[in-house]
Amino acid sequence: MRQLTQGFLGAFLFFGASLVYAQADQGVDVDADDGIELAQASEEGSMAAYDAVLRQLSGLVIYNELRQRQIDNQLQEVEDIRVSLEQVPDIEQQIPPLLVRMVEGLEDFIALDLPFLPVERANGLAELQLIMESPDVSDADKMRRVLDAWSIENEYGRSVAAYQTQLDVDGNGNLRAVDLLRIGRIALIYQTTDEAADTGAWDPARNAWIALGNEHRNSVRQAVRMARSQIAPEIVLVPIPPSDQ
Repeated sequence: MRQLTQGFLGAFLFFGASLVYAQADQGVDVDADDGIELAQASEEGSMAAYDAVLRQLSGLVIYNELRQRQIDNQLQEVEDIRVSLEQVPDIEQQIPPLLVRMVEGLEDFIALDLPFLPVERANGLAELQLIMESPDVSDADKMRRVLDAWSIENEYGRSVAAYQTQLDVDGNGNLRAVDLLRIGRIALIYQTTDEAADTGAWDPARNAWIALGNEHRNSVRQAVRMARSQIAPEIVLVPIPPSDQ
């Protein structure tokens, strides 16, 4: 009986040891799987972080290239401004002679033009010449005034106007009150305001006023009223003296 009991105890101990070893082996297997999964997860996280870094680096490269182009453009603008500033003294020296030539050209233009608004245009030219000689007026303001004067003269050629004035239509020194009709720079026609309503026009070829026939009286009177906006515009035939060219 003692031998049987000892044998049973020995088998139990062997079985218990085997069970311990089996549990120990199972524990090792479980720990290894967990390590593999952790390694795979770590590798996947590293790849995702690497991709994120690459995307960020690519964005920074594009941004730096854009900023570099902007800097290059700004440097070019700075260089252009520097060159312009170096040229300012030369340009400033050329402005006064240019203004003088423009005023002289305007004076010649008025002298050769149709003789309308002679007093107003002469006064404007005289004032402009005084401004050119004034040291208190800047070159920029002088240029603006000259350009304004030329702009006014240019507008005369694109407009129709009528006003009252006095003319020596007969060439004998006697002034007569007339309605003067200007059609651009094509024609300058007068009609006396008295009952005679004598009609005439400026002849560039003769550089003098010439009389027109009474057949033009009504058409000229109608054109004068249209120029003053007294009647609605319509087609009207008026005499146009031939050009001197």
